[in-house]
Amino acid sequence: MHSQYHSGEREAQRLAGEQDIADAREGMVRPTIPRQVFEWLREQTLLAIATTDSAGHLWATVIPGKPGFLQPDPNGTHLWIERTMPPAVLANLKNSGNIGLLAIDLNSRQRMRINGTATALPAGLHVSVQEAFFNCPKYITRRTALPSAINSETAEREGSQLLAEHLRLLSETDVLFLATTHPERGLDVSHRGGDPGFVQLLPDGRIRLPDYTGNSLFNSLGNILIDPRIAIAIPNLRTGTILEITGTATIEWNDLDENDSTGGTHRFVDIVPVAWRTEEGGPVSRGDSELSPFNPHPTAA
Repeated sequence: MHSQYHSGEREAQRLAGEQDIADAREGMVRPTIPRQVFEWLREQTLLAIATTDSAGHLWATVIPGKPGFLQPDPNGTHLWIERTMPPAVLANLKNSGNIGLLAIDLNSRQRMRINGTATALPAGLHVSVQEAFFNCPKYITRRTALPSAINSETAEREGSQLLAEHLRLLSETDVLFLATTHPERGLDVSHRGGDPGFVQLLPDGRIRLPDYTGNSLFNSLGNILIDPRIAIAIPNLRTGTILEITGTATIEWNDLDENDSTGGTHRFVDIVPVAWRTEEGGPVSRGDSELSPFNPHPTAA
């Protein structure tokens, strides 16, 4: 019987011992946006985007928008994004039309992934949908996120070596967005969250992300098994600056994890950074925030 999972996802499910769960959930990924989520999608104000640059590097970013800036067509086969795009997104789409999207509501902790191909419009994008599916609400910090102003004096910076301010943001964040790719299935972007400090900075410069219990589909880890390219976007929710890092990844499937930082999975994604850049105009958090009750709480070393 034909499976919706590609070979990398199947291998990841096998390595995690969750093949039976994945089999039971086959069909979660649909080729169109389900009609019952149209209204929810139109209400969303936050979108993560994955693209590929001319050198083949993956990049992820996150943009705020006004309610109504995401508009599906009546059949769920197309999505219009009615918002001016960051210049880097437009430049990347000229090289490859593949795009990964994640609409996320931080207040309700709902999120939906939409993957496909995109073409630029005068003020936005037209996306031809190839995959669409909801993810569970685990590990999302509940908060209100609003658009920030763009500071033209610090509009964009880039480099190859992470700076002290970047390491501090990584060590303090409770949210990031992770992009991966597959040669046939294209780009994908997902949410990763946890208590502040869930992102680990290893002595050799790698960035370590714990992989918690999820939906057992293993879309991201399955992609990495086929193609190690990866990108992460970390929004600074105090300033509106977004730190974007591109690199390569490996997966540790059964590490010691003496502090129980993975919540029992013993899985980690280790990222070797290749380059970084920052953009302004991302979301900022207003009011109180509430960490997810599902977050693992590592024990003291």
